[in-house]
Amino acid sequence: MITHTPGVLTIGETAEWVISLPDYPAPDWVLSYTLVSSGVRITITGEQDGSTSCHKITVAVADQALWTPAVYGYQARVTDGASVFCVESGTIKILPDFSVMSSGYDARSHARICLDNITAVIEGRATKSQQQYSIAGRALQFVPLKELVEMRAYWLGIVNTEIGRELAGRTGRSRFRAVEVRFG
Repeated sequence: MITHTPGVLTIGETAEWVISLPDYPAPDWVLSYTLVSSGVRITITGEQDGSTSCHKITVAVADQALWTPAVYGYQARVTDGASVFCVESGTIKILPDFSVMSSGYDARSHARICLDNITAVIEGRATKSQQQYSIAGRALQFVPLKELVEMRAYWLGIVNTEIGRELAGRTGRSRFRAVEVRFG
């Protein structure tokens, strides 16, 4: 059982995780998540996990009928009926259900598509559609090499950030690690 808020959920798959909040134990406190992205709002409410004071979140496939694949900002809040506290916030990526999709779906992020297209143009192996790809209103085939290299560095940084977030979402750990420093 996952013991942290997942960074990725997939439509068509049951999602379950357990959260321990010693300062806000269930059933005295109810944990709920609100996810928001591009006009879509999803609310997920937890319940007590058996006889423990942990909060169990379960999302059945049937409850995902109106979900849209995207990156959602979320807030996790607890309430005891009188008080409300935000205990966590971040992003969750909701992936589509591949089992019901037709072929031709491109699962890459916008940043990954930009990086791949710029790299292909720099390496001289770009397809016609990659050359005609537009970033900030400019077709890649007309951008000088120096600017392409700068654009590639920019998009590579964004892609690396996405990879770090995805890894942190899978493991429940920060992508940053503490470094101990001693003086003297």
